[in-house]
Amino acid sequence: MRTLINKIDQLSEWTGRAACLLVLPVVLVTVYMVAARYFFHAPTDWGFEFTIFFYGAYFMLSGAYCLKLDGHVAVDIIARLLPETGRKILALFANLVIFLFCFILIWMGTRMAWQSTLILERSIHQTAFNPQIWWFKWIIPVSAFLLMLQNLANMLRTILSFKKQEARAE
Repeated sequence: MRTLINKIDQLSEWTGRAACLLVLPVVLVTVYMVAARYFFHAPTDWGFEFTIFFYGAYFMLSGAYCLKLDGHVAVDIIARLLPETGRKILALFANLVIFLFCFILIWMGTRMAWQSTLILERSIHQTAFNPQIWWFKWIIPVSAFLLMLQNLANMLRTILSFKKQEARAE
């Protein structure tokens, strides 16, 4: 079980670090857009949508990495009042909710992405650029799957900590 947890952690680490590279083109395009607009009075049609898609991909694909690092926002008012066993049970419950949410995102996101792929859907912003966006919609089920895997690793880690706690009690 530890091997599975480590492999999932490595996958989350790799995808998170790879997704971070998507910020670089967003910054470069944003600087170019500002320079083109304010210095040369020649705004771009494509820059706005480019930054939306790349930042969206960065945000979505980094979710599992954020969960691995425990970097998400958490309200732990109730958890602080509970003993260690209660915190672990609450964590398992939260993991089950996340698991269900990810399952729904994968199921509905795959259906939506497939339909978008079939019609080669284009952007609704109606600019002259008007890019195809079907590829972007596949990021939803992919990122939900990565998040579900990291959530599974966290659940298994919590279950293993219960076993360690039982072993110490004996």
